[in-house]
Amino acid sequence: MIGDILRTILTYPILNLMVVLYHILFSNLGLAIIAIAIISRLALIPLTKTQTEMTRKMATLKPELDKLKEKYKNNPEKLSQEQMKLYKKVGYNPLGCLGTFIPQIIILSVLIGVVRAITNNNTEGIYEFVLNWVSNGTGNFTINPNFLGLDLTQTYTTLSGEVGRFAPQAIPYLVLALVVGVVQFITTKLTTVLQNPESVN
Repeated sequence: MIGDILRTILTYPILNLMVVLYHILFSNLGLAIIAIAIISRLALIPLTKTQTEMTRKMATLKPELDKLKEKYKNNPEKLSQEQMKLYKKVGYNPLGCLGTFIPQIIILSVLIGVVRAITNNNTEGIYEFVLNWVSNGTGNFTINPNFLGLDLTQTYTTLSGEVGRFAPQAIPYLVLALVVGVVQFITTKLTTVLQNPESVN
């Protein structure tokens, strides 16, 4: 039941958005994935901002928390109570980071499922009007999984197991994985800087 609800409110809309973007972006799956990643990143900005504010509050609380730890080092229960009072006083939520982390994990999981589904040319979940539009009314729709000469249905792990770690066929996938990691790191840093300019100083 929960799976059906998630499919209805999250997976299928993202799947259809992916199909539409694929169609609009020159039938290029890589560009569609990049566009979806940007859209999901933008959608999560409010949550990321909240998490950044919580992190900032926690940094300002550190001296007071250290004092409390020293004062109540032999009384963990009292320490916990005093910490909660302090958190409440400044509006800090210790679970605030989950508000960002959990949606990102859910969206990433959904995206992986969506990409797998459409690269297998599975049309389940594609709305009829979307399917008619992208297939010019024929109902036949296939995805070209190639991007920059790479088959996006393959992974470095799979290929390296088949042809060897440093085989010429596997290296581009390793490079792609590294580029994705570097881009993710840079965007995370940029997001932090944009939301908290004082952190640069």
